[in-house]
Amino acid sequence: MTFHQPIHSERLINGFVARAPLAALDYYRKSPALMFLANETPPPGDLDADLRRRLAELHVDCILVHPDMVEPSQLQRILALLSHVDDLTPIASREDLIAFRRGGPGT
Repeated sequence: MTFHQPIHSERLINGFVARAPLAALDYYRKSPALMFLANETPPPGDLDADLRRRLAELHVDCILVHPDMVEPSQLQRILALLSHVDDLTPIASREDLIAFRRGGPGT
């Protein structure tokens, strides 16, 4: 997971982690899907089921993937995982961005 400084768009090194409550970090670390998407070693569990549950819990409307920010092999694994989510609709695909809307067409 990468965060950027809003003014000059430089990457922050663990800027989010330094300010997050411990409960938020625990939630993140216990999620196989979130850890996988962050390219960290996920805890045991069903990635597909965990991703669906986290998307619902967090009320996610859109998913943005920046291909230039992940290794090609990880990008393919991320896209394969996202392909298992039935209510994701591709809304953009460019060299620098792949975007999905959750909830199907027109939502």
